[in-house]
Amino acid sequence: MGLLPSTRALAAAGLASAVSCGFVPDRPTFSSEVSADTRAALAEADVSASDVAAARIGGALELYFGSPSAPGYHLTDAWIEDERDPGDAWWELSDEAADAVRDGNERRFAAQIRAVRAAIEAGAAALPDLPRPLRGGEAQARFEAAFAPLVAGEVELGGLHPDSPTAADASEDDPSFTWGDEALRFWESYYPTLEESAELFRTRCLFCHGPLGAGDGPTGRTLDPRPRDLRDGIFKWTEVDANRRPTRDGLVRLLQRGVRGTAMPAFRRLSRGELEGLVDWIRYLAVRGETEQLSTYFACEEGDVRPASVERAYGTVWGRWDEAEDHWLAVPAGPSPAEVTAEVVARGAELFRGSLANCASCHGTNGEGDGEAIWEEGEEGERRRRLDRWGQPSHPRNLTAGVFRGGGRPVDLYRRIKSGIGGTIMPAADASLTDDDIWALVHFVLSLSRTGGEPGR
Repeated sequence: MGLLPSTRALAAAGLASAVSCGFVPDRPTFSSEVSADTRAALAEADVSASDVAAARIGGALELYFGSPSAPGYHLTDAWIEDERDPGDAWWELSDEAADAVRDGNERRFAAQIRAVRAAIEAGAAALPDLPRPLRGGEAQARFEAAFAPLVAGEVELGGLHPDSPTAADASEDDPSFTWGDEALRFWESYYPTLEESAELFRTRCLFCHGPLGAGDGPTGRTLDPRPRDLRDGIFKWTEVDANRRPTRDGLVRLLQRGVRGTAMPAFRRLSRGELEGLVDWIRYLAVRGETEQLSTYFACEEGDVRPASVERAYGTVWGRWDEAEDHWLAVPAGPSPAEVTAEVVARGAELFRGSLANCASCHGTNGEGDGEAIWEEGEEGERRRRLDRWGQPSHPRNLTAGVFRGGGRPVDLYRRIKSGIGGTIMPAADASLTDDDIWALVHFVLSLSRTGGEPGR
């Protein structure tokens, strides 16, 4: 069963009440402590001195992921050679995403940008006091630290910045730039650091997802469905093949859209830079959690924690995230509205209820989420719902309600059917199903919905 509107409203009200009373969670806490699952796995595998092994894995996590005050990534030799630091993800953005960040900054820091531009155009020697940006304490602090000589009046706005080539070396392709140019560039191209994104996560996401992304925040423990446990890197509603790591753009769109029928809101008021920063922190939590899990697995297999195995885990996990774009699921063109005939919908119904697509086994003959395949025999012989990857009872979507958590556009439903839903009992489509078959299923599912889908979502 999805989260009832009344339940969602109560959760939101409780969160609003906590904020209005001045309660803000502590900063995310990172230490050499490993999860209870890691300790249990090491003890069960009878790893020699399991407490010591757990401490070694915790120490390795701190080596690879930084300290509580300075989160970051251990740079591999290949990254150093390529001048890549995943902790500074600005350089990973596509041209389109980078332009969207700059466009967002034009609105987010409009007052600061206007003030700097006006001072430059007026030929002012000093920078005027800039208005403090809304929700921008971290940006303000970084600006004041980076431009301390300018703020203090020790240098002039038109003077060459220390990183500028000298006027004699400057050319049309490599112009010199001043302190004013750099101040303008700071606000126009502002991108949050990993630590700043951790702070945004703390104030916006920690209530539900918890400090380490385990889905165990103070509000999250009361919700149904439970917030995602980010630590294993499996995300349900992505634009890639099932159980593959999501792309950056896919996670940004998920944050912008939210998840209907759950307590996961749409973060439409955040700028694109802030959304990209949240993606950086979500990825950090996921990579850290996956590395802990895989290092634990290797330790259980080998009977000890070996540095080479932890390094292998770190590289393997990063490989999964780096190849995300390779698994992006392109959607072929579907039928136009005029081509969605009764015959197309009837073909979808036949597939839905037949043995090839076999959707009815879980979703039920009429799509109400009441199929027999969702049940299994429990340890005590009781009849219970099958569990998902996170140990939660499975509740296949009631398709007649018109609430599609991964988005209700035809393209969204195509992806759900084609690649399944990671971590759940929803499998990928049988390889023998053609594109036309999947589109027929999409339009039959939409025909079941009382709303007929969600145009524009």
